[in-house]
Amino acid sequence: MRRLVFIFLVLFSEFAYSGEVEDFVRNEAVILSQKLPLMLDTYIRLDSVTAYDRTLIYNATLLDEKSERLSAAEIESDLREHICSTGSGDLEVQRVFKWLKAKNVIYKYNYFNNEKKLITAFKIELKNCN
Repeated sequence: MRRLVFIFLVLFSEFAYSGEVEDFVRNEAVILSQKLPLMLDTYIRLDSVTAYDRTLIYNATLLDEKSERLSAAEIESDLREHICSTGSGDLEVQRVFKWLKAKNVIYKYNYFNNEKKLITAFKIELKNCN
């Protein structure tokens, strides 16, 4: 799941953050969508990214038997830990993370299995990261 965190931070670090945060979020969804579908690792495929207001919505598929072994709590906990820890990265990442946190940008994740059945859905609000 680390690759997903890396993908959006690389794009955010290229942003000059002028203008409205909603425009920024929509732009990020468009940029990410051009690269999809994308295998994040051997068992997670990022299928789509959309935007609504200040929220980026990631839709991913857990492939193979991995979806049977992972609990929703494990998925959320792992991703939340990685996203919140990005605020302690290099200076540029810290600056971008601080800006996103101040603008109350939210990340919503929907994970599906191969049959398109929802396994888990959750959101991460940066304002709740320490």
